[in-house]
Amino acid sequence: MTTLEAMKRLPDGRHVEFGPDAKQELIELRSRTSACACSRLLLRAAIKRLELVDRAQARARSNGKVRFG
Repeated sequence: MTTLEAMKRLPDGRHVEFGPDAKQELIELRSRTSACACSRLLLRAAIKRLELVDRAQARARSNGKVRFG
């Protein structure tokens, strides 16, 4: 299955919103390879933030205290 086929299988509600600066950077990239690399970096950063939120929520459920860092 190609990446495009996999993306078509996702429900319509699944998408990632990037900030205006990131969007502009993607628009300005001329190379498809560069745009894909930039997208991968942005998605990795988004995943890390989501993992941090998940850990904070789990910790808050366990003892009610959340310490970042």
